[in-house]
Amino acid sequence: MSDNRPSEAPGTEHSLKALLLGALVVFLVVGALVALVFLNARLEDRRLRTLVVQKLAALKAQGLPVTAEEVARLYPDPPASEDAGQLLAPAFNALVGAWSGNLPFVSGAALPKGAAPMDAAMKEDAKAFVAANAFALQSLPEEWPANARFASGFSQGFPRNLAPPLVKIRMLLQTLAVDAVYQAETGNAHGAARSLLNGFRVSQMLPGGLLVNYMIHRAGHSLTGEALQRTLNRVALSDAQLAYLSRALETARTNSIASALAVERCQAIWAFEEVRAQRNLKELIPTDELTLLAAVRRFLRLSPPIYSEADYLRSLRLMDDFAAAMRLPAGERLKRVDELQQRANRERQTLVGSMLLPNWSRAIRVDAEIAARLLLAHTALAVERYRLAHADQLPDTLGSLVPGLLPVVPTDPFDGQSLRYKKVERGYLIYSVGADGLDDGGVEKPPNPSSEQRYDLPFRVER
Repeated sequence: MSDNRPSEAPGTEHSLKALLLGALVVFLVVGALVALVFLNARLEDRRLRTLVVQKLAALKAQGLPVTAEEVARLYPDPPASEDAGQLLAPAFNALVGAWSGNLPFVSGAALPKGAAPMDAAMKEDAKAFVAANAFALQSLPEEWPANARFASGFSQGFPRNLAPPLVKIRMLLQTLAVDAVYQAETGNAHGAARSLLNGFRVSQMLPGGLLVNYMIHRAGHSLTGEALQRTLNRVALSDAQLAYLSRALETARTNSIASALAVERCQAIWAFEEVRAQRNLKELIPTDELTLLAAVRRFLRLSPPIYSEADYLRSLRLMDDFAAAMRLPAGERLKRVDELQQRANRERQTLVGSMLLPNWSRAIRVDAEIAARLLLAHTALAVERYRLAHADQLPDTLGSLVPGLLPVVPTDPFDGQSLRYKKVERGYLIYSVGADGLDDGGVEKPPNPSSEQRYDLPFRVER
């Protein structure tokens, strides 16, 4: 019987062996390349980790905090007798929110310009609001402990530190501002001065810590400074009242946003170290970022990875750059922080890095403007004291205030020249040129300025 099976083509077995051998070679080469890439990545991670450790050591050597315990020593919780949370609890509990859209500071209604009186509707709404919050205002201490402050809670570590009651603080500051301008409207100089002083005091109880605390502190001073400008337009304060408001403002101007950056950097260090050690991921990162789908997206580069040593080091170096920028003159500072913020936004970040980077450019810009406005308010108080001492005559120049009322002629932080001052038809105008560094004659910022519109930072008293 003959075998009808087809015979194998010549060389088939040899070709199959060659194919298998080729596949094996490719597999080994690819495997070697993958191993090499993995090894290089591990070596690069070790190198970067060494740089991170060196950077943390350098921060410690500079006396800067790198742990929550070190922050807690810088911002210790107050004893009960100095705890602002306890001192202000009766006022906080008695606060009544706004119900009218016609209230300045609270509902966004604009105050009349200069010394123009409030319209009847605004005055009635302010009266009702002040009456509803009378108990809260009366609950504030007449005498405050010198070191009264809110507890930071940093002794409990990150992220469990207890934040001050920021919403209540903001409500109280707004209530004090409304009361100050209402009392000035009715000619009650004592009542207006008392609420202004309490506004500065409450703001000062949040002098540092996390950036949000610092910005509420600065916003509170700015709000009270705006109420002060309105008050000076409506009523004459005594020299004693002007003097203690001046001292409160002098204290307000001694704080620095650099302290907030140091604490934010410390919290970032804690977060990076926690994720690196694979602890507390659910506390740090939203749950939906820890799903399998999110992992696949990160693998496909559709969303950033959670952590990398490179981003940890980049974040530390970026905060160093911001800290250095804060030491520059105001005009150079704002330009530099804008550049840094743009660079940070361009560079690829991990999920942790992107969550921990505040908008420092905006924060520093707002802080610089508030600092200038506080300087203007402080200068205006000196002008008012001069007027009282000279039979209602205004000084011809700010140099007339030196040295009796001011140690030196105040310098505009934005261009390094003296603050601009001039008499107007009824009163005077003091102003800073603002962030653009251009003198526009004291033009006030419009409600919704375009990028092309120019304006200054004025403090005008028409009385």
